[in-house]
Amino acid sequence: MRFCRRYILLLFCLCTLCGKANDKPFVEPIPDFIDYLMADEEYQLVVRLTSEELTRHPKNGRLYSQRAVAYIQLEEIDLAIADVTKAIRYHETADKPLSELYRIRAILYEYTNQARRAQRDYRRAAQ
Repeated sequence: MRFCRRYILLLFCLCTLCGKANDKPFVEPIPDFIDYLMADEEYQLVVRLTSEELTRHPKNGRLYSQRAVAYIQLEEIDLAIADVTKAIRYHETADKPLSELYRIRAILYEYTNQARRAQRDYRRAAQ
């Protein structure tokens, strides 16, 4: 299993590098590969790849929401809140409905004892 994961990661890196020559990614879309890494619990790698990809596509809501999930798994709640906020800002490209993004952020606010902000986001999620 470890060999298979390394082989897929190597293949992905090679394809990405080939795409950088003409500034277009060879493998589309990268967020699908990140979903694969999330399922394999490679959260540090997810953070690193999404951060790199966000330098090229800073308005990609799906990447922000994926990185937020990785931050939650790594217990970096403040960073997760910041990424969910950006996913809300760019919700047209996010992989989750706007109401779910507000609900996730409300839960994170509750976790960090920010009750007023949590209530506000719960109301927005219900709309």
